[in-house]
Amino acid sequence: MFDLFRSRDKAVRIFLTALLSLVALSMVAYLIPGYGGSDTSANDSVVAEVGNNKVTTRDVQLAIRSATRSRQIPPEMMVHYVPQLIDQMINEKAMV
Repeated sequence: MFDLFRSRDKAVRIFLTALLSLVALSMVAYLIPGYGGSDTSANDSVVAEVGNNKVTTRDVQLAIRSATRSRQIPPEMMVHYVPQLIDQMINEKAMV
């Protein structure tokens, strides 16, 4: 196998370059968020559904931004606060 890499033959070098480029491009395409995935975008995914009301990822993101913008919550505490925020949003939708 390593002899292929040492080969001075131009056709072998072109083949290996094309093969490695294909692998690299497929890895990059795999790492792009939302590329080739589901039909819905990440912002439209449903976190919870209460009756006819839905809590979407975008709703949660907006609530997190408003909480951090007004400096109510330090960024270090977001790991603990986000589940509580989602529960609160679900309760609000249930009360409606």
